[in-house]
Amino acid sequence: MNMKESWKETIRMITQNADHLLKDKQISEGVGGIDYAAIFPASKDEYILLMDKLQQEGTPVKVAPTGTVFRLKEPIKTPQGEVSLVRIRIYDPDKSQRGYIDYQIDDYERFKKKYLALGTVSITHSRDGVEMLMAENKEVIVYFPEIPLGKTLNDEEK
Repeated sequence: MNMKESWKETIRMITQNADHLLKDKQISEGVGGIDYAAIFPASKDEYILLMDKLQQEGTPVKVAPTGTVFRLKEPIKTPQGEVSLVRIRIYDPDKSQRGYIDYQIDDYERFKKKYLALGTVSITHSRDGVEMLMAENKEVIVYFPEIPLGKTLNDEEK
C-alpha cells in the first residue's frame, strides 16, 4: 500500500461522495467550503498507518477521545475545494462509512430552517455540545455544524 497517495485519495473519495450526497439530497443553498474531512479507518492497522503518515504530513491541532485533527502542511486539492484539516478517527468496527465532511454554512439558522422543513437533514450534537445538522448514506456522512471546528481552532490559535 502506498500510504502517501492512498490517504489523499481516500480524502478525495470522501469529498466526492459527500458532494454526490449533497446533490442527491438537493442541498446547495448556503453551503460554504469544506471545514474538514475525517477518515474512519477500516482496521486498527490502518489507524496506526494513518496516524504515522499524518504526523509527517501535518501538525496535530486537536486530540479528542474520538480521534485527532491535523492541520496539513500542504492542503489537499479536490474538485470540491481545498482540505487543510483532517481528522483520523479512532477505529470503530460499527462505522460502515469511509468518512465524513464538515461543511461551513453561510447562515446556520436559515439553513437549518430550510433543510429541516424539507426533511433532508436531521439534528445531532457533537461531543462538545455543538449543534449540527447531518445527512448520510452508506458511503459518507456530511455535517453542518453551527460553529465550525476550523473557526474554533483559529480562535484558539490567536
